[in-house]
Amino acid sequence: MTEINKAKEWAKGQLDQVAKAAEARKGAPGERAFTAAKADPAKAGKSPAELPDSEAPSQSDAAEPEEAARPETAAQPQAGKPEPGPQAPQPAPRPAYPIQPATAPKERQIVMAVEFGKIYARIDPSGNEIMRPLRADVTLFKKLGHFYSIYAGREKDPDNPGKWRDKMNSAITAAGYTHLNKVAGISLLTPAWVIVDGIRQHNPHVERDKQTRAIQSVTIHKMGIGFSPIGTMVVVDKTLFYNTYTYFIQSVQAKMKRKGKKPEGEEDAPLANPNCAIYGQADENPKTMTPPRDGRWAFFPTEPPLGLWVNYDDAAILDCMDEHTQRQRFGDRIAQRIVERNIMKDHPAIGIGQVYTKKTTAQGDTATVTIYGYRNELRPPQIAEILRQAERGDQTAPFEVQTGTVDTIDPEEEAEAMKEIREAGDEPERGEGGAE
Repeated sequence: MTEINKAKEWAKGQLDQVAKAAEARKGAPGERAFTAAKADPAKAGKSPAELPDSEAPSQSDAAEPEEAARPETAAQPQAGKPEPGPQAPQPAPRPAYPIQPATAPKERQIVMAVEFGKIYARIDPSGNEIMRPLRADVTLFKKLGHFYSIYAGREKDPDNPGKWRDKMNSAITAAGYTHLNKVAGISLLTPAWVIVDGIRQHNPHVERDKQTRAIQSVTIHKMGIGFSPIGTMVVVDKTLFYNTYTYFIQSVQAKMKRKGKKPEGEEDAPLANPNCAIYGQADENPKTMTPPRDGRWAFFPTEPPLGLWVNYDDAAILDCMDEHTQRQRFGDRIAQRIVERNIMKDHPAIGIGQVYTKKTTAQGDTATVTIYGYRNELRPPQIAEILRQAERGDQTAPFEVQTGTVDTIDPEEEAEAMKEIREAGDEPERGEGGAE
């Protein structure tokens, strides 16, 4: 047992000596290089000069062995030689590794093909949610009644030098705006009241003839609530006064100005309906004029003492009378259609009235419109509260209100609205029981 105890004490002494030697070598340059090589094999075999500044041995470490080997007299300055002056300041050490700026994750875009076009949406950087703003390229079709043509004067024909042709623009119908609103998401609401001549009336307010009960005028007030492309809530407030008599006069004037086909060699086209109506006073009967005019005539005042003498034997005037009958029957629905169209046209989510069209062989004339939507979580109670605040004119409400009236209606716009009403109510087209 004595021999075993002696062996244990000897082994313990050897281990203590190894530990002390390792502790003494910890700060040596060679040991530091060895430790760096163990931590990163790519640095193995490199000299201390090749290592980064943070891992290379410092000047004091590198000088330690050399200074230890010198005799004490080597540290004394030699006779006749001046002592070295202060050294220039050394530049700050560079970081071991350059700091790279953090790269933010990129957004991703997805494209969803739907029946009316394509919807473009973005996914947030985390990849967990579709972002609120949306953009869509929606296709409109003339065959489906999404837009109609408007006469815009004459222009030179680029295909036939020296000749002129009718210039036509394309405007979006109420049905076209309903199609676009699939993405825009504008909520169309009818307030309970409308102001007529300073008096609050039920909305819409309809005035009828006392004898025939036909509609004479309609006053309607509607609002469109939706989001702009940047996510701001916008309320478009429109009021329309629809007078059937006024639009009858306007339709007669449009017939009077309509041009016919331009003859070859002529600079301008003649009137298409020269004998449908003339301006005059109530006592100036066209049959007593010089020369007298043929036909049967009736006077409709416009601005006293002037008015329109209308020849109700003329086919163009019969068309006007047919349109007037439609106004008297469906005036409230026509007015609602027109004011809704104007709200969606002016709302920033759509904000377009005319389109550029292109012809395709199979689908006819088409047009592509870019529409902006905004995903939201509005529910009917919240929308109703927005409507109440807009009606009160609350200046502290967190949304924008654009208030206006529909002052003018193009004859083509009204005609398209009446056409849509007839088609929706299965009304006969002209030539199928209506006026020719």
